[in-house]
Amino acid sequence: MTKRVGGDGPAKPRAAAKPKPKAAAKNPGGRPTKFKPEYVAQVRKLCATGATDVEIADFFDVSRATISTWKLQYPDFFAALHDGKDLADAKVVRSLYRNATGYEFTDKQVIKVKIGPSQEEVKIIDVVKTVPGETTAAFIWLRNRQPEEWREKQELGLSGSVEVTGAGISGLLNAAKGIADAKRAGGS
Repeated sequence: MTKRVGGDGPAKPRAAAKPKPKAAAKNPGGRPTKFKPEYVAQVRKLCATGATDVEIADFFDVSRATISTWKLQYPDFFAALHDGKDLADAKVVRSLYRNATGYEFTDKQVIKVKIGPSQEEVKIIDVVKTVPGETTAAFIWLRNRQPEEWREKQELGLSGSVEVTGAGISGLLNAAKGIADAKRAGGS
């Protein structure tokens, strides 16, 4: 739907509101839908692994537009898709936090142990290893959690006034011209 915005210019599209799932409708007269109820559980699992809408469309062998239509027509599909994406996002948040703060993990290590003058035995032992926090991950975390203190663009306010005395603007221009001429003449 378009809305005319002022004057005789072309119609501009209205900003799209977040789609609200509609009740599943029978398909009167059109092509039968490929949607199956089992897609609800499948889309939740796909999204939980980080699948995008394009990848979901490829999995179900439909177009991206069909996925958008299913979101509108099947409330359970819409909810499962968003639940799965929320799970994937939460996993990334946990990983980013873990990388920002550092962590420990247990690894297996194979060692040889002497059990006699000419005998050795191979043992597998647990070794605790420490991974230090990453500065980049910490910066991303802080920039998103405390944007006023950590954003990249800092705004500085200046107050006061600038006073030009003497010959005014024409005097400044003449002085600048004189400096430029002197530099050209001196070769620097």
